[in-house]
Amino acid sequence: MQRIRQGSSDDRYHIHHTSQRTAGIHHTRNLLVANQQENEMIKVIQMKVGKQPEVIELERLDLDTMQTLVDGYIDRVALSTTASLYCNELGRLKGMPMNRIVERWYDNAMITIVGDAFICGEKDGENGCVSIGLTDNQIAKWLKTFN
Repeated sequence: MQRIRQGSSDDRYHIHHTSQRTAGIHHTRNLLVANQQENEMIKVIQMKVGKQPEVIELERLDLDTMQTLVDGYIDRVALSTTASLYCNELGRLKGMPMNRIVERWYDNAMITIVGDAFICGEKDGENGCVSIGLTDNQIAKWLKTFN
């Protein structure tokens, strides 16, 4: 299991405001991520192109970490009510290689994922959906699904 460490924070949640321009359209969004307890590592499933999914542990699941994992701006694909896959939003425009095809839970649409991606947990928060680490049961389910 790989560990990725970054700085920590004592805040319960933090909001990252992102803004970008893609194909002449200006996108803005708020990303709400939960801070873990001190010394608690966050487990996510990293899905690199051409490799088997792997559980990694992160010290923080903030916007910078998410963008590092996908090598750019993030795009969310809801896998269930409690888990999402994040990939590179501009992956197709950049010509990134195909990773895999996933099914979006709420409309059963098949989505082609390009470039590196990762799966994290989600929960409802005061200001919307909060990205969190995966439980052991979620890890087992998603590794079985994508292996």
